[in-house]
Amino acid sequence: MILAFKTQRLTVCEVEKGNVAYSEYEKLLDGITRLLTFSVVLHLPSSFHHIDSREKAHIWLEQILSESRLFSVELADDNGLIGFLFVSVVDEGNDVAHLGYLLAEQYWGQGLASELLHEFIQYSRAAEAWQVLIAGVPKENTASVRLLQRLGFTRQAIDDGVGYDARDTIFYRLALF
Repeated sequence: MILAFKTQRLTVCEVEKGNVAYSEYEKLLDGITRLLTFSVVLHLPSSFHHIDSREKAHIWLEQILSESRLFSVELADDNGLIGFLFVSVVDEGNDVAHLGYLLAEQYWGQGLASELLHEFIQYSRAAEAWQVLIAGVPKENTASVRLLQRLGFTRQAIDDGVGYDARDTIFYRLALF
């Protein structure tokens, strides 16, 4: 895994297929099975559900890595996996990136998602060619809606081609430049 950026409380590394040591990979699989609980994946696509074994975690990880860039989110002080950040570039110009994130339930409400996304926006401006970030959030997830708004994202009317039933999802957009 390659360090992408750090915050005061978080270490964020990009997980690249073929670039993860065996011991890190095993640790990652264990972390996936602990992280993707019912509450965490409730409003996510079905491919995130029922990941309750190393074998299913391996299949899930391979699928995610084939569809998007994956960043692991760990606590800086103990290297414990607490979440993921997903980025998928869907246009040919490579300038629009779709963003997703999740944190383990015990870390909700502590400002970690805000810290993560704030620094990810700065990282994106400095290290990536993206012009726009798009984030989809379930209507029921009012905390994420408020977070995206505080970070400068504005509500988008509609987004076609997200790959799953998005009727209950609100999309937000942030111009990076």
